[in-house]
Amino acid sequence: MKKIHWVILTCCATMLFALGCKKEEAVSTAITTASANAGNAARKAAGGETMMLDNGNINSGASATVISGNDVYTAGWDNVGGNAVATYWKNGTAVHLSDGTHQSEGRGITVSGHDVYVVGTERIGNTDVATYWKNGVKTNLSNTMSVAYDVAVSNGDVYIAGGARTGLVGVAKYWKNGIPVAIGDSTYFKIAEAISIAVVDTDVYVATTEVTGPQLDQATAKYWKNGVATSLSDGVHNSYAHKIAVVDGDVYVCGYQGSDAYNVATYWKNGTAVVLTDGTSASISTGIAVQGNRVYVAGNVDFNHPGRFPKAVYWKDGTPIALTDGTSRSVAFSMALHGNTLYVPGYKDFNGIRAATIWKNCKNCGTF
Repeated sequence: MKKIHWVILTCCATMLFALGCKKEEAVSTAITTASANAGNAARKAAGGETMMLDNGNINSGASATVISGNDVYTAGWDNVGGNAVATYWKNGTAVHLSDGTHQSEGRGITVSGHDVYVVGTERIGNTDVATYWKNGVKTNLSNTMSVAYDVAVSNGDVYIAGGARTGLVGVAKYWKNGIPVAIGDSTYFKIAEAISIAVVDTDVYVATTEVTGPQLDQATAKYWKNGVATSLSDGVHNSYAHKIAVVDGDVYVCGYQGSDAYNVATYWKNGTAVVLTDGTSASISTGIAVQGNRVYVAGNVDFNHPGRFPKAVYWKDGTPIALTDGTSRSVAFSMALHGNTLYVPGYKDFNGIRAATIWKNCKNCGTF
């Protein structure tokens, strides 16, 4: 089953991290391709498209999307023999990154030239391990409990954001070409993750969430530029980071923060918070894209709202746009903007099955 990092961070006792990561030799992995079913053509709606990446008969999910040329690549997980399997889809055709004998999942993806990089986790024994696949060839970044969320390639160097944990000590880190770089200090009763990474010229930007306190119930979102932290907290409520983007020198981080009642979807521009909902129901933001003066943010609303299913949405300059009609559960995990085309990957329940889904240019795909 898919583990969503905002749930893990909220329920800290279940976080899966490790300490002491090392690079292992790349291991060749069998790759299988599975074409989406014939009925899996884009489900078009007025003002947008809802595209299922699977046939709706098995659980699956789409975590991240990137566009290279005319091709759309989406990382996530599929189901093979009852196990979650790290997968990416190229223009709707699935590429399974393992044979299904171990649980695995893809969380982030990028394409550089002809190379496709997918990052995520693979379960080895009873331990989830940070892993990346380059063109289907697997490399475990650790041999202990760890996680990888995001990947960026700059000037031929590969940067992977994630974290590692031993007991009640969890360290946010990124790997540069497989070599771990710790972010922040290592302290008892402190668990941290690097959730997202961006590289601009020689500058490395990382979004993290740190959970501290004897009960591990105090969370602080931060972003780091070349190892220097900026806190994204009002000093009163918890805050969580999901995605970072750097555009024209401005740093955008999306996530959510606590309020007196519910968590509230939020993004920060250069450290200043912009709240996206009124806090009458729980909400989060999971992806962000900026084009000129326009800010697009993907996320979810109506968590913990009696009588309602969680709903995938995005905000355009603060105005919410629903991606479904709310008659079943839907979740948006991130967002990608290519020219004037907006992609939001996630999943949607179809008859009780969670199906990997991409919403494309949706303006009237759903209702509130």
